[in-house]
Amino acid sequence: MIQFIDFIHTNGVLSFSTGLILMCVAFKQLYDFVMWWKGGFYSYHKDLQKKEKLVETITDLAERIERLEKRILDDNFRERVAKLEAHNKEQDNQFKTINDDLDKIIANLTDIKNDNDKTTVAQTRSLLYALYNDGMAKGYTTQPAMETFEELSDIYLAKNGNSIFKHHIIPEYKKLRIIDLGANFDELLEKERQL
Repeated sequence: MIQFIDFIHTNGVLSFSTGLILMCVAFKQLYDFVMWWKGGFYSYHKDLQKKEKLVETITDLAERIERLEKRILDDNFRERVAKLEAHNKEQDNQFKTINDDLDKIIANLTDIKNDNDKTTVAQTRSLLYALYNDGMAKGYTTQPAMETFEELSDIYLAKNGNSIFKHHIIPEYKKLRIIDLGANFDELLEKERQL
């Protein structure tokens, strides 16, 4: 540029003042170019800094989002676990209540069974004594009476009736003579009296 100005001045194309003005214009152009280049470099550098800061901000946000997701998942997991534990506790309470109710029912049924067994023992004892006393008074029994006596004695002993029946009354009754009711009963009684 200076050579161009010098060429113009030596050849006398322009005057010194015009050369000076042209030189100022050239410096201004040079200054603008330098500022443009410098601005572009600084702008590039600033853009690079902005990009790095943006990348850092995005990384920070990604980490925050990850922590929040983890916390939300942990909170959701904890909440679900807490709900499941509460549900399990509720079911355990229901099972305990059901178990307690079943225990009460079993206890009541056991009491009823024991009462029924006592009633059965008392009733069968009464019937057995009646059959025994009748047979011993007559000195004989019938086949139906013997079958009834055996069935009642089995029930009586199964329900833990006293052992006097097992060792004394049942064997004595079974030793009684069995008569057939189909035969003429009066004739049998007459024969028996003769003996």
